[in-house]
Amino acid sequence: MDLLNLHLHLFDGDHEVSARYRTGPTKVMELLPLAREISEGITAIVIEHERSEGRNVSCRAGCGACCAQLVPIAPVEAVRLAEVVEAMPGRRREAVKARFENAVRCLRGIGLVDRRASPGQGALRSPAPTGKTPWEDVSHRYFDARIPCPFLEDGSCGVYPERPMVCREYNVTTPASLCATLTPDVRDIPRPCRMSEVMKDFTNRLLGRNDFNIPLTLSLDWARAHRDAFEREGDGEELAIELVRLLREADDSESA
Repeated sequence: MDLLNLHLHLFDGDHEVSARYRTGPTKVMELLPLAREISEGITAIVIEHERSEGRNVSCRAGCGACCAQLVPIAPVEAVRLAEVVEAMPGRRREAVKARFENAVRCLRGIGLVDRRASPGQGALRSPAPTGKTPWEDVSHRYFDARIPCPFLEDGSCGVYPERPMVCREYNVTTPASLCATLTPDVRDIPRPCRMSEVMKDFTNRLLGRNDFNIPLTLSLDWARAHRDAFEREGDGEELAIELVRLLREADDSESA
């Protein structure tokens, strides 16, 4: 392992985020811990800035309201979560898989998943009614169906150390009671970039793919169909440099 020091300019100040990366032959999957560390480092800077402005994060263990929202994750995260599920003890593994299957059935029931689509298609559909974008339509219909995340256990994340980056980056500073609905009054902390999007672009370029981010509830089926593509190896340092380059591109895009 080696240490990467990333210099950032945020909120008119200079900051540094440190993260560890593998050296030598490294699989694409092994870049995920680096991406998580960078994501959490940037999030910590933003949270501290919000605190200095008098806004504190109201998210707490046991809340779980956001765990009924549509959660788009990077393809490499879908593959990793499938590995996490397979490594669980037998009884718990079957319970989690059953919750995933129930969630997919619910999505089919409300028309968000095409019943004729293959299990590994990994996309939701929307007729996009007048006045709404497809994303707005899908996310609201999903939330209205109250489909809990299959990893939600007793109001908390059952795979917290492995939770997706979008979950790590989503922190609200408004009262928790507002999270019961998808109201625009909910204020989450600024995100200079979305690390799950960066990882999607990273694996697409590296592997020559054209994946979109995957709804978490469809991730197990998607990973079964596509996981072999993510076994490719490269030089750890070169992969880390490319990831940082794409992160800076994403930051420039957000700033623009």
